[in-house]
Amino acid sequence: FRIISSQTFDKKFVKDAIWYCSTNHGADCRQRIMDTPDFFRVIDCKARQVIVAQPGCQYLALSYVWGATTRASVGRLGDLDNCPKVIKDSIDVTLNLSFQYLWVDRYCIDQLDDEDKQHQIRQMDLIYANAEATIIAAAGDDPEYGLPGMNGTLRKHQPQIHVRGHLLASTLPHPSRSVNNSKWATRGWTYQEGILS
Repeated sequence: FRIISSQTFDKKFVKDAIWYCSTNHGADCRQRIMDTPDFFRVIDCKARQVIVAQPGCQYLALSYVWGATTRASVGRLGDLDNCPKVIKDSIDVTLNLSFQYLWVDRYCIDQLDDEDKQHQIRQMDLIYANAEATIIAAAGDDPEYGLPGMNGTLRKHQPQIHVRGHLLASTLPHPSRSVNNSKWATRGWTYQEGILS
């Protein structure tokens, strides 16, 4: 299941969609891969720290555009003190959807340990396939944009006008159009993450 945040985040809609999918589709919707990836870490959103995941851990995953980073700017494993807004927003979305754990490559893979990094990259299929849902941050051009509708990030304005006591509102473009025209859709890594979800 993919949660695509291109225009807005609607908590009730997403909760209902996850419930509907798991209740009505079961194994038909996705084949859960029961093996937990080796050396798998997640963010404990309540404690705001990276931990080693327990077997059977239910978590959300995040797919987003990193933006300009250097090896020095990545920081240490699990250093969430100065994380980008999209990570902070995704932590809040995870908690709002009644999940506790979130997987984010930048923080759950030791980016300064080449061996750990390669090991985790080889497990991307397991990581995204086992996620309960994937948050796709398709709005904005970098991780500081955040998720529309969360923590002050504005939603796309819907043009409207009042005429003789009636409200006329324009429809927004279909979300797939916004996603297909996003920076997120131009990246090979994010393409893989969307497919594996």
